Amino acid sequence: DEMRAWGIGAPQIAELARALSAKRGRPHRFAGPGEAARVLRRELSARPPASAPSPAPTTRAPSPRASIAIENLSFTYRDGSTALRDVSLSVPEGQFLILAGPNGSGKTTLAKHFIGLLKPAAGRVLIDGEDTARLRVPQLARSVGYVFQNPDHQIFAATVAEEIAFGLRLQGLEDAEVRRRVAESLTEYGLESCATLPPATLSLGERRQVTLAAVLATRPRILVLDEPTGGLDWQSREEMLARAQAFHDAGGTVVLITHDVRLMAERGERIVILLRGRVCFDGSADELFRRRDLLAQAQLTAPPVVRLAQRLARFGVPPGAHTVAELVDVL
Repeated sequence: DEMRAWGIGAPQIAELARALSAKRGRPHRFAGPGEAARVLRRELSARPPASAPSPAPTTRAPSPRASIAIENLSFTYRDGSTALRDVSLSVPEGQFLILAGPNGSGKTTLAKHFIGLLKPAAGRVLIDGEDTARLRVPQLARSVGYVFQNPDHQIFAATVAEEIAFGLRLQGLEDAEVRRRVAESLTEYGLESCATLPPATLSLGERRQVTLAAVLATRPRILVLDEPTGGLDWQSREEMLARAQAFHDAGGTVVLITHDVRLMAERGERIVILLRGRVCFDGSADELFRRRDLLAQAQLTAPPVVRLAQRLARFGVPPGAHTVAELVDVL
């Protein structure tokens, strides 16, 4: 509890011990997967066999309408390096898609095509049915909100309020509406005291909030987040993810680029892995975490709770438990 108050994330296995203690009314103390496995194996061995169903999926079924359609997309940079090779992908409206892969696999290059910052060398990208090659960045920004990995690559206005107002003015909104939305955003994101400050004077977490506030103030239908939790403390991470989830819950399409496997387990309805510019996996977290060979290729490791559930499989624990809450329910 104190770590949470300090904004520091506890190890996932320690969170499991805390949750089991609260559920069972007696203390569980373990911080690592090996110790947790030993304790839980003893407990499970002492119980009569039981059939434990895999946790039921709680995701909302996406619309069949495609927010993003990628058709045989290839892209090569001017230095001759090929970043994308014949990528085809469809993202239905209202889906929460996680895009992952090792550094240099083409994730950010692919995402920049959604906002028109890059144009296809071959193939095409459709946003709400419109070809991005025929649209300018300001036109695409009406549909797609893009939050860069580094907020300093996105922020340029003299003050926080001006940064939020810029995209609204670009849409041609009247001054009164611009002022109203800016005021709403400053309040919602806790930035009122920073309104007249230069964004460069703010912390990384605050600058991330400014970029997200500026993007969402324009009310896009698609939100693209490039490594949004990198460098953030636990509390700021949770706040950022909660805002992305709220956008999704309201019907928006989210594409989130990350290396965070815990985030994949907790948030991803669908995970796409890029490797050397090609799609090498497209499926659920459950399917991904069963593929140790693929995880190794993508330089990923399943979250501790997933690995613990796999170690406890012969005691009746289903391997589909991906989060602390799911594993507690199963146990």
